[in-house]
Amino acid sequence: MGVSAVSRLLSVTEGLAGERIFERSVKFGEGGWTWSDRGLVSVPAAGLDADRIRAVARQLGAPADPPLLAHLPRAAAVHFGADGPIGKCYLEFTPATAPEPDLVFLAAKWKGAAMTQDTYHDASALPHPVKVARVKQGLGRIATGPVADAVAALLEVARDGDPDGEAVLLRVSDGQGGRLSWDIGLADAGRSVEAMRPLLEPLLAALGVSWVWVLTEAGPELLGHVALGRDRKGLPFVTLYHGARAA
Repeated sequence: MGVSAVSRLLSVTEGLAGERIFERSVKFGEGGWTWSDRGLVSVPAAGLDADRIRAVARQLGAPADPPLLAHLPRAAAVHFGADGPIGKCYLEFTPATAPEPDLVFLAAKWKGAAMTQDTYHDASALPHPVKVARVKQGLGRIATGPVADAVAALLEVARDGDPDGEAVLLRVSDGQGGRLSWDIGLADAGRSVEAMRPLLEPLLAALGVSWVWVLTEAGPELLGHVALGRDRKGLPFVTLYHGARAA
């Protein structure tokens, strides 16, 4: 058996300067498929230069230098991700340093020779009913009945848990009309994956996912955020990010 993507990610980022934060995730799609060999390592940008980022990206399989490196001087943090055969590198910006309004993350993602770039824009300032409508729209055909109710409830929890009383929401796009998803920040709510079962289970049931599997994978861990929408093929998905901790 080969080395897992998560193990490889932790190994190649081990010597990076600054505090490392590691977070796992599990992704679900239609037909009950799941993928849990996924992780994200976050470090301050101040401890990295472009050459070090290139080296880590190459060790994660990058076929070329991520174009987003041009924006490294503006970044506050750098994140490296592994998702099975997919490698990732994100730059995170503050509102004062972002290359464009409301841009929070630029993400390069690669598999084999193909590399794409996603943008993550802050949509937290939208009126709450608009947020609910946009996320439902992003889920497309499965966003009816219990799923629609679950989306609204997740955003309520995000709003109630946030110090400003505003649900943290990011719009994720590849800029090519393929992927369009939404990321709901839930870390401030301080709830475990298991405690969020009434709100998460309808989403996963619509995809044919067993909740027992979810509990085994991530039940007691803190739920950090939930991504949901459609992938590059236009298919609905839900991803749970959980268990962020110092690495």
